[in-house]
Amino acid sequence: MELANNQNNIAANTDAMIPLISYNCVAYLLQNNELIWKLLKYQTPDAWEKTNLTSSEKATMIYRGGDPDTMYNYNVFFDDFQDDGITKETTFLRIFPMEDSPRNHLVSDVAICMVVYTHSNCNHLSNYQTRVETIIQQLKEMFNGKEIPKLGMLKYSQQASRFCKSMIIGKVPYKGKMVIFHALSSSVKEGS
Repeated sequence: MELANNQNNIAANTDAMIPLISYNCVAYLLQNNELIWKLLKYQTPDAWEKTNLTSSEKATMIYRGGDPDTMYNYNVFFDDFQDDGITKETTFLRIFPMEDSPRNHLVSDVAICMVVYTHSNCNHLSNYQTRVETIIQQLKEMFNGKEIPKLGMLKYSQQASRFCKSMIIGKVPYKGKMVIFHALSSSVKEGS
């Protein structure tokens, strides 16, 4: 299939979906996993047993920008930043495009990072699990091999990308872990 009439008029990937990755993943999370929202909202050891949150309760946990002094009243962010001065006993989820690299002029490989931080005082749960490991496992279960609307299929596989992995991050008092997924970006626009 010929994509252009001449060399000055070739189609090219604009990566238009990359700025929407965080939003699309959180929108999918809103509809498809109750446990993660409970573990983000309730910092008690029995958080996993609490009542499911309403859509509006979940929405109030998502940071929409604004006053940086109040940003840590939220639990879900579309970027990667963890202030060393935070001491609040809470849990944060950060979802963002970490890196992209072109396969060719039509398709890019995108590494999507999901990071969980929790204060060490509220990491242990009463079901003999930890909050961080439970959220990371739930993210893998929910996103791996799933077709995310307006984004495409996410994969947690070294065959898809060498970036795919999970690892411990953070420093006292916040324990953290990240998981990295792979997706393809192809927003092709005809050249001029």
